[in-house]
Amino acid sequence: MKRIVNLIQIVLGGIGLVALVVLLNGMFQQQAAVTAARRTPTAASFKPTPKATKPAKVDWENATLEQIQFGKTRTILKQNAQIKIWSWLPDNRRLLIELEDPQSPEVTAHFRIVTLDVKTGEIVEYGRRRDEGSPPLWIAETKSVVFTWDTFPGGQHEIRLGRAGGQVQTIAKGFAGLSVQPGTDNIYYLLVSAQPNALRLTQASQPELAPQIPFAHLSLPWGGAEIDPQGKRLVIIGRPDFQILDLESGELQIYPVAKQRSSELPPVWAMSGAWNPDGKNLAVTLGANFDHGPSFSQLALFDPGSGQVQDLKLPTRWVYEYEWSPKGRFLLAKGGDPKTGDLYPDSFWLVDPRDATFKQLKYFPQVKDSTSTLMAWSAKGQLAWVQNVPEGLGIAITQVRPGR
Repeated sequence: MKRIVNLIQIVLGGIGLVALVVLLNGMFQQQAAVTAARRTPTAASFKPTPKATKPAKVDWENATLEQIQFGKTRTILKQNAQIKIWSWLPDNRRLLIELEDPQSPEVTAHFRIVTLDVKTGEIVEYGRRRDEGSPPLWIAETKSVVFTWDTFPGGQHEIRLGRAGGQVQTIAKGFAGLSVQPGTDNIYYLLVSAQPNALRLTQASQPELAPQIPFAHLSLPWGGAEIDPQGKRLVIIGRPDFQILDLESGELQIYPVAKQRSSELPPVWAMSGAWNPDGKNLAVTLGANFDHGPSFSQLALFDPGSGQVQDLKLPTRWVYEYEWSPKGRFLLAKGGDPKTGDLYPDSFWLVDPRDATFKQLKYFPQVKDSTSTLMAWSAKGQLAWVQNVPEGLGIAITQVRPGR
């Protein structure tokens, strides 16, 4: 009997011990769960530390005047004589410029027409002429330059074609306004002495052939010629209107620019024009007829679709240089002193043509020889201009881009 009782006590004791172990184990698991819950936050309570974010980049299309930033300046060429910057070549690496050569014994060869590689400094000459204001034009298809040449005051005028190494040939005689059709080697020019149709066409690849007379039935006046970036329209800039010729159909439209001006302003004539890279409008300078009151030169926009002219109303009487930015979003203009109304010292303006707002720039230092301060803005955003250096004058390069 005692054995049975002892056996029962042993069994009951074992059961109690097992129960105690199970109980303690459950307590440990519960405590571990509570501790883990304290250490590991739930998704609802977790708040990650926010990362510092940079403002989104702005492209040219959506940039504002305040977002345009000018980078550091580097000088790539120096000389103690005049420098003229005309344009960037399509490779956005070379500049078409003119360098004065004071040592030249011939007046008609004082300026060298050259290309300048802004990375290597390589200079290639394409011809020479005297001091002139008309720009030489690069022809990518034949790697040549077409330019006007004269013997002023002798009165002999020529159109010349220059190739690398200074090989030059005359392709026409007479005073003319030039333009090269993009994507071709077609040179269109307007001869002052040719009547009634002043327009002529020749090709840089065949300059020895007689020039053609496109649309011979039209009466086209002499004037400055500017072909749009698409190569379809040629605008003739004259007094006091614009004439736009469709180079495919021969249709001619005439826009009386002067009549759109206020009657309180003196009569004007179009002095120059430059197509927006998208071909939708032209930046133009409108100048007063010097026989009718005070002279001036003001920047405006001409819309060939509507024929309307919009004055940009910069606070200076004189604007004599301007460049379109990449994508044609802004205009960079150089003018006279806004305080005195004089031609000098220079003032620089960044203009938003969408709403005719502008901002005066203090980035550019004054240049003593203002006859040299031409500038060019590449499609990649590189801006080239002339600046003073200890040696005389130099070509400065800076990168311009929209900021953040």
